[in-house]
Amino acid sequence: MLYDHPEDIKGALRKKYGSVAAFERAKRLPALSVRDILRGKKRGRIARIVAADLGIPLTDLDIFQSGSHNRDISSGAAASHYLNEGGE
Repeated sequence: MLYDHPEDIKGALRKKYGSVAAFERAKRLPALSVRDILRGKKRGRIARIVAADLGIPLTDLDIFQSGSHNRDISSGAAASHYLNEGGE
């Protein structure tokens, strides 16, 4: 199966365990640790456990660790809301 989006990973874990939280409990992982890797935080041990459980290469999770699905454009002047730019 192709896991090209974080929701694909979450869906696969839900099918197998009922919820992502149940997966974390079953594997004795910290709460919200899977959420962290799907949002781009580098958690090598957690990523390895998820990949091994789903039977996928670890490199399939690397696209999520690059932050490509969690681009935060809310910071910086370029992303300022038009009402906050010093206008009326």
